[in-house]
Amino acid sequence: MNKKIAIITGASSGFGLLTTLELAKKDYFVIATMRNLEKQIDLISQATKLDLQQNIKVQQLDVTDQSSIHSFQLFLKEINRVDLLI
Repeated sequence: MNKKIAIITGASSGFGLLTTLELAKKDYFVIATMRNLEKQIDLISQATKLDLQQNIKVQQLDVTDQSSIHSFQLFLKEINRVDLLI
């Protein structure tokens, strides 16, 4: 992948959601993490309106849940690099 890769924590609302959209506009591939995947609807809706959905991948991550952390680690091994973490 030629795009820079960013991981945004708390991407379901507020600063995390806005940062995800802004980085996607700047042609980053954004891994948008959130504890509750049911909350991804707002992010996906806004990204689709802006035609940015191809630059965003939503991943579940709850740092208080060891299983969630392990699953995210496995996902990151496939990515192979991260250019920005917020």
